[in-house]
Amino acid sequence: MERDDSGETGGAGPGAAGAPRPESAVLATQRGLGRARWWVEAAAARAGQGPAPAGAPPDDGPLPPWAAALDLRAAEVDLLLLAAAPALDGALAAACGRARGRPDEPWATLSLGLAALPGLQLAHVLGAAPLRHLGLIELGPGEPMSARLSCPERVWAALVGLRTPAPELAAVAAPPADPEALPAVRRAAAAARAAGVMALVLHGA
Repeated sequence: MERDDSGETGGAGPGAAGAPRPESAVLATQRGLGRARWWVEAAAARAGQGPAPAGAPPDDGPLPPWAAALDLRAAEVDLLLLAAAPALDGALAAACGRARGRPDEPWATLSLGLAALPGLQLAHVLGAAPLRHLGLIELGPGEPMSARLSCPERVWAALVGLRTPAPELAAVAAPPADPEALPAVRRAAAAARAAGVMALVLHGA
């Protein structure tokens, strides 16, 4: 992996004097993890599995650019961060286990996300919705709502400003020899990945 610092805050470039730079991918992820942790700890407290989080519920704040490019809502970004928690935030992953009444299983499920995250709806977690259709989150074996929720390395690495090889996405981004030979659904998925997911997983912003 290599670090992508292109989105880090710093001095403004030419022609942008006085204009605030967009929040970096790393800072957006840190803020989002803190927000998701508050909501999951609140769910764990309601289940009698820990103290209530301190302070007021955090606000959503601005969406990172990649979320807008993929047409994700704030609650969908929070669910993506729940999926990435085992890799990025051990405290959040542990809270997911407690909120589910299974502290020995520090990970999230779709059912937990729907119960804990404000604004998350069933339509956001279906197979045709962006998070699952584009492969940003994955489900383990078993019933979808209770299956282990995870996030591919190429995605969680991008969330913290790292680049990882994604050969399957590079292949998708390349024009096929005969586009009309692809089924309509596969063409739509290829176009969506080439337009949006490449920016997330290869550039982290």
